[in-house]
Amino acid sequence: MYPPGLYVDFDYSKTNWFIWLYQDAAYLQSALFTASAMTERLQGKPFGKKTFFYLTKAMACLSDQLSKPVPVIPDSTVFVVLFLVFMADVLGDQRAVETHADGLRQMVRARGGIESFRHDIKLYMKLSRYVTLLSLELMHWIFLSSF
Repeated sequence: MYPPGLYVDFDYSKTNWFIWLYQDAAYLQSALFTASAMTERLQGKPFGKKTFFYLTKAMACLSDQLSKPVPVIPDSTVFVVLFLVFMADVLGDQRAVETHADGLRQMVRARGGIESFRHDIKLYMKLSRYVTLLSLELMHWIFLSSF
């Protein structure tokens, strides 16, 4: 999306993002959906069966994860919803942006606010960026303060 190394001193050895591909089915499927959708979009093609398959699998895995009670919502689950907000925004699906953004807001609140993500600076930066962008885009200034 954009190289974080241009903006901060980032230690890639401390990221869980690659590990999540093996540990979190929703994360894997959402990453595959994002890659497939962006590739087709850049090629000027409509979304194919594979892209819809990945989206359907990502949503099913996410729904399964969210239906199970956990003491703390994992970072990978938060990032899956962030993936979905991003993709809905890129694709111009305003209803999906609002739906996923609301879910993201609830997750961040449940974790104690956006500051609770400072342990993963990359996730914290992406969340902060999207909170700001969504607040401006949706013109819901209350949205920004609710994180």
